[in-house]
Amino acid sequence: MRYKKANFQGSKLNPSKFDKSQIKFYVVLIPLALFMLLPVVYIINHALKPIDEIFRFPPTFIAQRPTLNNFRFIWMLAGGTGVPAMRYLINTLIVAVTTVTFTVVLTSMTAYALSKKKFRAREWIFRERISRHTC
Repeated sequence: MRYKKANFQGSKLNPSKFDKSQIKFYVVLIPLALFMLLPVVYIINHALKPIDEIFRFPPTFIAQRPTLNNFRFIWMLAGGTGVPAMRYLINTLIVAVTTVTFTVVLTSMTAYALSKKKFRAREWIFRERISRHTC
């Protein structure tokens, strides 16, 4: 049995250079990533469509005449309601930053406790997780 050269790194978890054995992963992952980007592209294109293109039949995926007037209209409409649109944006940022901060702090403390500390149910928790994934 002959082995490849000593610098072969295709089976490493994080190889430092590209190897032909990685092609099978890229063949699956690249189309999957492009497919997962479709909703984002669709939403951006719909935001840039003028009103007549939004209700056109049959619908189009890409805006024929992209415009930023929709955004201007939303800012004007939200400004006329008595609550400025900037308030909505600030509220969203406050909620998002607070949620991410608490999530990072809580998960890092939990990860530290699970990995470094000894406690009664530690063996049971890790044994249960391993046995569930090996079936």
